[in-house]
Amino acid sequence: MESRYMPRIGMVALASQQYLAIAFIYSTIPVILRGNGASLELVGLYSTAFVAFTVNFLWAPVVDRWSLNSLGLRRSWILVT
Repeated sequence: MESRYMPRIGMVALASQQYLAIAFIYSTIPVILRGNGASLELVGLYSTAFVAFTVNFLWAPVVDRWSLNSLGLRRSWILVT
């Protein structure tokens, strides 16, 4: 493999790392909940928390367009969250 592809491979690896934690949490927490005696309704309710990640591409442009105060776009949303 040529060295010119190494930065690209590194960026792909770093970009995919953020989704590994989400996938791990999404797949293991229901198993842990059921192992501790949680009902199927509770496990199903837990999975609704990930709807926001699923539709992220829909609401992210809207959030990026609004500024809450004179701090600027990014700082105002950091302050809110």
